[in-house]
Amino acid sequence: RQFGIHSAMPSSRARRLCPQAIFIPPDFEKYSAASKTIMSILRNYTPLVEQVSLDEAYLDVMENKLRIDDPVELAKLIKQHIFAATRLTASAGIATAMFLAKIASDFKKPDGLTVIPPRKEVVFLKDLPVRKLPGVGPKTEETLHRIGVRACGDLREMSLQNLQGRFGKWGTHLSQM
Repeated sequence: RQFGIHSAMPSSRARRLCPQAIFIPPDFEKYSAASKTIMSILRNYTPLVEQVSLDEAYLDVMENKLRIDDPVELAKLIKQHIFAATRLTASAGIATAMFLAKIASDFKKPDGLTVIPPRKEVVFLKDLPVRKLPGVGPKTEETLHRIGVRACGDLREMSLQNLQGRFGKWGTHLSQM
């Protein structure tokens, strides 16, 4: 991470960022087994699990099986359970919307727990770089920077029409986020 390497990064880019890194061949059977274990653990807490990749899922814990009202307490229990069963750390994001929970979970990897409290979303996002938004890659970031949009607060100031004109349907999504 100190070299700018993160999960889901192409190995060619990681190799450029850190030529001295040691690359271990992937073991997809092992990853798949760990994923199944983790998803099973998540379903112990709530049936409302939306798995989006081998290592990522969204949970609705408003009505969890343990009837724990505090989502932070519940997230801590889930993280502990995952670690006890797999010896793997997990990051969690707690927010009122899925895209915010995604941003929050990415905030303090690899073993973080970030909360974006209700009615504090705008404050949290204001200075956040646009690149942190799900789906904003290098090209979109570059285009946004060219028009003076560096942080989510800048994006919020853009009109829907302007964003749609530059990005089409993606502009609508950017505006909604």
